[in-house]
Amino acid sequence: MKYSLEYYAPNRKRYKVEGVGEEFIGGARLDVYLNRPRTLPEILNRTVQRDPKHEAFVYENERVSYGELARRVDNLAFRWKEEYGLGPGDRVMMLLRNTPEFVTSFFAASQMGAISVPSNTRLKAPEIEYLLKDSEPSILVIEPELWERVLEVKNRAPSLKAIFITGLDRVSGATLFSDLIRRAAPQKIHNPADEEDVNSILYTSGTTGNPKGAMLCHRNFIANSLNTQALCHLSSEDKLLIMAPMFHVTALNSQLIKIVHAGATGVLMRAFKTEEILDTIEREQITEMTGVPAMYSMILQSPTLERRDLTSLRYCGYGGAPAPVEVIKTLKEKFPTWRLRNVYGLTEASSWVTMLPHEQTTIRPDSTGLPVPVVRLKIIDEMGSEVPQGKVGEILIKGPSIFKGYWRNPEATAESLRDGWFHTGDL
Repeated sequence: MKYSLEYYAPNRKRYKVEGVGEEFIGGARLDVYLNRPRTLPEILNRTVQRDPKHEAFVYENERVSYGELARRVDNLAFRWKEEYGLGPGDRVMMLLRNTPEFVTSFFAASQMGAISVPSNTRLKAPEIEYLLKDSEPSILVIEPELWERVLEVKNRAPSLKAIFITGLDRVSGATLFSDLIRRAAPQKIHNPADEEDVNSILYTSGTTGNPKGAMLCHRNFIANSLNTQALCHLSSEDKLLIMAPMFHVTALNSQLIKIVHAGATGVLMRAFKTEEILDTIEREQITEMTGVPAMYSMILQSPTLERRDLTSLRYCGYGGAPAPVEVIKTLKEKFPTWRLRNVYGLTEASSWVTMLPHEQTTIRPDSTGLPVPVVRLKIIDEMGSEVPQGKVGEILIKGPSIFKGYWRNPEATAESLRDGWFHTGDL
């Protein structure tokens, strides 16, 4: 059954989301987008066919069209399969910052049915060793700065068939990434996937113990992308600044995937440097960006801020930490055309869970808003009963964006996924 979902924002305004219906997924009845793409390769292919010459991403002095991105993805997928035996379900671990190699590796793994494992580039050698042993990747893609850390542990990772290194300098024990994407693929490698198939493992750290690998399937990515597009009104004319790391669920799921889905342009920032961010916003005419509150505080403290033209920005998202109301008020005063939004999300929920719209960001600065479309939420006490308004309880979430479980950890999966609800552990 197809119907319109009425989304109630905290300002009592109703937003209608069309094309929503109910399906049984994993034994639970969920709201879903009915005419959704089913896989991430489908999203990329649709965008390439629609406008192959449109800019997919900008990185430093490099500008890459969607047609060129597709060519690189095809070349990489073919070499990985034919020369290194990579196949469906095999893992590709990526220790990469926001670079073109990240985008290419992510979509090449997806295209051939492999599972990408985007990982934190700040990890020390013992932490890298743990992820290598836990995820057992066949392929590892790294930046030159991480070579010494990887060299220390790679011999204790028997699953590794090959290591690829970005940059221009060759090292013994690794292959230059650029060697693969330059060589034309004689055929397109594509493994037909199902939306239930795991596309990525994102490791998330709790308060104790080793990090757990959250398994996100194609449906999870797509549900979150459709939600963010419904609330941000993104088009192919938009340019999004990706300044948070793409190995994190926010920049990956709610920016990169959304960008490709809409056929927009992503401007990749390797690291957050205030003046470079401001230069990029002006030069590229950025229309949307997302970051933690501290990033906005640093922007406000810039000595060059008063002479900057930042009027191209329409949407500015923040989350991950409480935002000081003074910062939000100052942003609204200095940039009245910006639309701010506070977002609460989790890796296990594929990013967005709730959103506080612009109108409420100073009225209710301590709130993260209400559930986004097709996400249901309830708050329960220790006995499992829903708590009355104003009482503290645990947040439970249900929806098509909820992950499939923790990689090779059935106990943690059973503890967190119960009766169709994800128990977040957040209060």
